[in-house]
Amino acid sequence: MTRKTIIIFLSLLLFLSIPVYGYSNTGNVNISNIALYQNIDYSSNIVDVLSINDKVTILNDSNNWLQIKTSDGKVGWIEKYFVNLTPEKYVLNTCGSRVNLRSSPTTSSKIVGQAECDETLKYVDTFHSWYIVEYNGREVYMASWLGEIISYGKDKIYLIDDKINIRNEPNASGTVLYQGNKYDSFDYYGESKGWIKIKLPSGEYGYVAGWLTAYNNNNFINGINGYKKTTDNLRLRVGPSLNDKIITVIESGEIVRVIDNMGEWDKIITASGKIGYSYNEYLKTCNPLEGKTILLNPGHGGKDPGAIGYSNKFEKYVNLDVALKLQESLKNLGAEIVMTRTYDTYISRSYRANMSNNIKPDIMFSIHHNSLGNHNYFGMSTYYDTKNNANGYLGKKLANCIYDNMVQINGVYRDGVYDRNFEVLRKTDTPAALIEIGFMSNEWEERNFHLESFQNEAVKKLSLAIIDYFQSVN
Repeated sequence: MTRKTIIIFLSLLLFLSIPVYGYSNTGNVNISNIALYQNIDYSSNIVDVLSINDKVTILNDSNNWLQIKTSDGKVGWIEKYFVNLTPEKYVLNTCGSRVNLRSSPTTSSKIVGQAECDETLKYVDTFHSWYIVEYNGREVYMASWLGEIISYGKDKIYLIDDKINIRNEPNASGTVLYQGNKYDSFDYYGESKGWIKIKLPSGEYGYVAGWLTAYNNNNFINGINGYKKTTDNLRLRVGPSLNDKIITVIESGEIVRVIDNMGEWDKIITASGKIGYSYNEYLKTCNPLEGKTILLNPGHGGKDPGAIGYSNKFEKYVNLDVALKLQESLKNLGAEIVMTRTYDTYISRSYRANMSNNIKPDIMFSIHHNSLGNHNYFGMSTYYDTKNNANGYLGKKLANCIYDNMVQINGVYRDGVYDRNFEVLRKTDTPAALIEIGFMSNEWEERNFHLESFQNEAVKKLSLAIIDYFQSVN
């Protein structure tokens, strides 16, 4: 065999190992604490336990499984159900001239190259209002206000609810062109201002709210069907029958996550991340936050309006809207909720922190929306304090759980997790975190997070994040 033939043969093998779907070869884990198996077998050795939002490279696929490589080089198999695939995305330079590419997401960082007018670069991610793109074999930063995310219709976007309006512009004021329902799919052509550009059956292009979509059709069914507690020591099996191999025995009283049901059998995930089937006669529905006390703190109020938005709306109102919705969701999950305020009233930051010290809740969570003089900036960020808060390490864990769940929402972009000396974080020893859901000062982001549909999706993810936190510290 000649050297040229060998190269062609090896190239063919590599091509055959790449998944055949249109998505790129990367993805993110969409559920917390999930096992990565050595083989396509629930009873095989566990290579690693993955966390929500872990980035993975897809090496191969087989039926409903993906072979992946983690960021630290571990290789194993996971069900497709637990990975959100990344569509092929590109950034188009739309500013009309050359654009500087930089080493970090600031205008003062080193210039490492330039993109020509109308040039496209491979999109990697969005961080701190900058696009991360591939350039000469490395990842660099391009200011988001100088370009747009595009795609070429190779991948699909799926709706996650019914009666979703698709509009002629990327905002809720646009004319409705079409109405879709859950499970409907459309060709993906990019995104703008948190909205997804798609092609309609008529051939027209339209925009749908990103938070009402999933990039692949496993995303909207990968939620938890419920939580159950074992009433006795219970066998976990590789399949839904007594003839299937036993993987392990789950101890009585353990809370498990239910992801599917087959008659008398539930498909579950254990606290250690193992997946399998158990006879559901010995599984009792439970509330995962039962016995937990949570102090919710909607920021600002009364004479303190907080940030004044691009549209002149006050931050204090939207903070309270989200907090009241989250209060109801967490109550339904079994938690006892204490609110620092339930209406438009002024409460000092020190008083809020003292409330936490007096009540001694399990966690304190503050809800805010950000603002800057530069209207280009957007994105969600979370905060904790390890310098002054005696339980700051737990606050950090809570802030990370919130962040990693929230960025699962299409149309929510990363702005970072930070250790900060905020008064409501430093003047309490309660495990505490604060979120800035978006920027009041950014026109399109402010429009989005005033929408009830956006708030509802945010509350779902915040609720899952708080469950993740308590499961990680128990």
